[in-house]
Amino acid sequence: MFEQKTISLVIPCLNEAPAIPSVMDRLHTVQEQLSQVGWKLETLVVDDGSTDSTPEILQQYISRIKMITHSENLGYGQALKTGFAQARGELIAMMDMDATYDPMDILLLLQQMQKENLDVVFGNRLIPQSDLTAWRRFGNNLFGFLFRHFLKLPHTDVCSGLRLFKRKFVPSILELPYRGFNLSIAMSALFLTSTSRCKQIPISYSARLGESKLMSWVEGWTHLYVILLQWSKNRKSL
Repeated sequence: MFEQKTISLVIPCLNEAPAIPSVMDRLHTVQEQLSQVGWKLETLVVDDGSTDSTPEILQQYISRIKMITHSENLGYGQALKTGFAQARGELIAMMDMDATYDPMDILLLLQQMQKENLDVVFGNRLIPQSDLTAWRRFGNNLFGFLFRHFLKLPHTDVCSGLRLFKRKFVPSILELPYRGFNLSIAMSALFLTSTSRCKQIPISYSARLGESKLMSWVEGWTHLYVILLQWSKNRKSL
């Protein structure tokens, strides 16, 4: 049974010890702000087989989060799926634990969703003020271009890790055959082919704390595979 007026925030976490205190402090502020407008925040942190002090640090916040542990590294996408499957809120949010996203932007996503009666709101990092590296900015713009070219779907930041969506999408997300970072772009295709009530809004994005887990070239090919597979499915359905 889902809980009304609750946002379930799912945060995959792999060896993010340096960033956890900063993220958790800001989440506490978000929780207070949401309560003032009648919403609750359920935070589900999925430790995806961390080998540093991440588990011990997360235990310090156990009264404020639901901690889910993978005994081994199963992948970013699988960590998201694990969290989505256990989320109880009527709305689902996702965010990274590396301090790149500002949790306060969840409030902006919620405001936009309520204002326009949307099903999905994406955070868009591809703005001049964003602290994306030149290489990451190029890669994300390229995937946005390929997404629009092959799938004819009007979207820019298709790999954004900060989103808010209604829980009705969860069963379909869990059926997607992806366990890595490419789940994000597959979710974008799912959302934009399932509903017209999607929107992206500018969000802040900062340099990460700690070491990146994203292997750009490898993940690039897996993202391209998702786009081309969806393109092939679309052609067959014509």
